[in-house]
Amino acid sequence: MNDSNELSISFKTKGVTGRDGYIIAEALVLAMKYIDDMPSKLRLTADEKDIIKILNAAFPTWEDVFGPG
Repeated sequence: MNDSNELSISFKTKGVTGRDGYIIAEALVLAMKYIDDMPSKLRLTADEKDIIKILNAAFPTWEDVFGPG
C-alpha cells in the first residue's frame, strides 16, 4: 500500500489474465451480493463492510461498473 492508504490495484491491473483488477472487483461484488442474500442471523455484516472498504479503496468507481452495493 502507498501512503494515501490505497491499494496498488485497479480495474486496469494486468497481472496474469490481462484483466486481474476487474476479476478481483467482480469477485468482491459477487461475494457482497451473496452475503446480502443470506438469512439475517447468518449474514456476515463485518465481512460485507470490509468488502465495501476494499472496493472503495482499490476500485473507487466500482459502483459505476457493477451498480450500487
